[in-house]
Amino acid sequence: MLISDGRALPGDMTPRLNPQQVVMLLGTALVIGAVMILIIYALHRAMRRAKKPMTVTRPSPSVRDESALVLASLQGVVATLKSREKQLEALLREAEERADTSTRALETIVRASPQGLMVFDKGGFLTLANQAARNILEVDLWSRRRYGEIFGADSPLAMAIRGSFESGKGNPRMPLGYTSPSGHKHLLSLTLSPFPGRNGQLAGLACILTVLPRQAPR
Repeated sequence: MLISDGRALPGDMTPRLNPQQVVMLLGTALVIGAVMILIIYALHRAMRRAKKPMTVTRPSPSVRDESALVLASLQGVVATLKSREKQLEALLREAEERADTSTRALETIVRASPQGLMVFDKGGFLTLANQAARNILEVDLWSRRRYGEIFGADSPLAMAIRGSFESGKGNPRMPLGYTSPSGHKHLLSLTLSPFPGRNGQLAGLACILTVLPRQAPR
């Protein structure tokens, strides 16, 4: 899933078949199955006939009726397979439409959020950042780099992210001092939330940043 800056949301990176490929594979498998049934039936009929004395006779009405019944059954199987293939295509189209709607809704939420949002994949590479995060941190969040390269390996923000990756645990609303490259100092509320992939293992880390007001000295 892509966000407004063209980056993919984190998650399971395993290649997936698109809906058209799924339909083609299922349709091909079903057709092959029907053909195999027809071939097996034809071989069975041929072996039965080979056991009988060779006589030149016209097929009896019962044989013709049986052949017609088999042909009608196969035609019915093919028609059913085509109908199910169309139903599957419709379901896949509906699933794609729902996924697109969810993606657009998420993009809108991310862009409109006043909080800084960043997402790192399981390798620590930045995959998502909204404009609020760029405004707060004043660093380059457009390029795909690891958090240590972005914030400095020994910075408090990088060490907090590293600790969450290593422990696999989140850290809600942790106060953190931050100094931007331009010299602006902020007191941040940092929330770190690791999230699992399809296999249940750690897939990445979501970071939420909020600027806290500094208390005036008494």
